[in-house]
Amino acid sequence: MDNVRENRQMRRGNRRDGRDRDFTLIELLIVIAMIAVLASMLLPALNKARGRAEAIKCISNLKQCHMSEWFYSETYDGYFVQYTRGRSWVKCLMEWSDFKSYRMAGCPSIRGSVTASNLTDLTGNGTSWPWGAQVLWCTYGIYRSRGDANYESIKETAGDFAYGVGGSNETHTLKLARIRHPSRTELIVDTMFGAGSGIAKIGNSNNYFHTGIVENSGPWLGHSNRCNVSFADGHAASQSWEQLQESPMRFKGAIRADFTSVTAD
Repeated sequence: MDNVRENRQMRRGNRRDGRDRDFTLIELLIVIAMIAVLASMLLPALNKARGRAEAIKCISNLKQCHMSEWFYSETYDGYFVQYTRGRSWVKCLMEWSDFKSYRMAGCPSIRGSVTASNLTDLTGNGTSWPWGAQVLWCTYGIYRSRGDANYESIKETAGDFAYGVGGSNETHTLKLARIRHPSRTELIVDTMFGAGSGIAKIGNSNNYFHTGIVENSGPWLGHSNRCNVSFADGHAASQSWEQLQESPMRFKGAIRADFTSVTAD
């Protein structure tokens, strides 16, 4: 009998101990609050890490674009193509080389914020295209001297390297051998359309850049207030707004990360 009584008491104690180990509502709320605090501490770090990864990928894309242009120039007497007979530089490279994806000509950081409704056809006819159409994905622009009021002063610092003809055979090219400071002269730049709307947009003006703001488009300071660029010698790097102004290209305007514009004093 004593053994039976002891066993019953032990079972009651075990059940009582089990009830004591259950979470109360207050304890559960405390745990949830702790998880929320930890998440709020980790998310900014994760977002920064993702931003750094996107910036690295962007620079890698720019290097690949420059390499494709360089292979093109080996065939065409040292000229980079910017635009010819209705085709942007990306279209020309896709027709000529193994440059097969428009996505390589665009910054990866804006993929989540671009929709079909705010994209336009890079052929220039203004037609909207569904998301994923090949003509859309281009945020990297190559320098075009035509229409750039600053080119006369650029010739004094960077060299007279840009050529363009209008009309039905409109063509714009860049002669690498005429660039005075290849390691400091930006040829391919991450650009963005910015009209203060707070919305990422890609338009016809994104396949080239001027040293100022043209058609609400310009160099994009989208990576921690820095712009990713590819230089004439083939290397790519991140430039601050101050560095862009001090380069041989003497930039006069850019688009901030929030898609508003900034101009030189």
